[in-house]
Amino acid sequence: MKNKIIIPALISIALFSIHPHNMNVKSESNLQNPDTSKFEQVFFLGLQGNITNVLSYLDTLHDENLTERQTEIKQKYYSRFRNNDENYKFITTDIEVIDLMKLYHNYWRGALLDNSLIKQFDSSLTKSVTGFLKKNYNNIINKSEQDLNENFPEYLQEYLLTRRIYAAAGKTGMFFDLLLHAKETEIIYDVTTPEDTIKVKVVFMEDIISNGWEDYATLGKYYPGGWATTDALFCVKESYDLGSENFLVSYLKHEGKHFADYKQFPKLGGTDLEYRAKLVELSEAKTSLYILINFFSRNAKYDRQNPHGFANFCILRDLSHLIFNGELVTDTEKWKTIAFDEINKQATYLLKKNTEDLKQAGAETVIDYIK
Repeated sequence: MKNKIIIPALISIALFSIHPHNMNVKSESNLQNPDTSKFEQVFFLGLQGNITNVLSYLDTLHDENLTERQTEIKQKYYSRFRNNDENYKFITTDIEVIDLMKLYHNYWRGALLDNSLIKQFDSSLTKSVTGFLKKNYNNIINKSEQDLNENFPEYLQEYLLTRRIYAAAGKTGMFFDLLLHAKETEIIYDVTTPEDTIKVKVVFMEDIISNGWEDYATLGKYYPGGWATTDALFCVKESYDLGSENFLVSYLKHEGKHFADYKQFPKLGGTDLEYRAKLVELSEAKTSLYILINFFSRNAKYDRQNPHGFANFCILRDLSHLIFNGELVTDTEKWKTIAFDEINKQATYLLKKNTEDLKQAGAETVIDYIK
């Protein structure tokens, strides 16, 4: 077995409920004041996986300039990450699952506060989870220590099925994730992108128990709305209006491109997969196009360990080169001066060019390409 990398669609309900990719964001209607955009930066810093930066930024935001809700969020960040005295409300009543989630919360808290020690935190989590499995899952009793250490996410998923819980426990970006739900339904969709026409199974996940480290790092503001595997697409059903572009483009076509790319470029890394799937979004989106560009701009970071942020940066850089004659443009208002069909056309061009570049680099072997 091999630990799987999760490439979730990030849902941002506040933006339009997009993912993992599509990220879910919960709307905060009472954040609408002159400090809203400034405060929203807190969540984008959280998505970048460095909570020390979040806390430092919050220290610069004085309570008298914040709404009551913003002050509550600020104090909740301090409680969760600085004071470590949060009374977390677990959705499940299963004591074993709660004990497991506490292991992950402890791991996320430490790793998010100090990325430089990620290997040590990974090692500690591995030890904690394998110990948990030895105590609670008899099926692994004859497994070797090396096998357990290398494949604990898969054994953890097997264990959770005995508790009637579905799980994804590989890595999202640099962190081990824990995405849990208790109900699934399946629907077959025909999906088209500028390059593909495919039939794919979509597994709708319901009764969510854990939304992973991105949810934890943003206090539930952003979380994975779904992801793709080589067999199916997985979707957090409650996150989407199934008739909206957010679902039909930012989820279904985005994840559909992953599904196709897993076969065409079997070793391609998460960052390059994100680059290609996000270009599909920009090639197909109409009503949500400028919202997407705004989200990409605010969550762009030239750091390969952050697949979404790095892909966002490269897309804006490459599109700016084509549309604005080389100038990197991150101002959404300037992008709004460009007709959506022009952006659609240039995004399609970049996608098809990238496909040809990857083929020339070796479709069966290429891992990292965009720089």
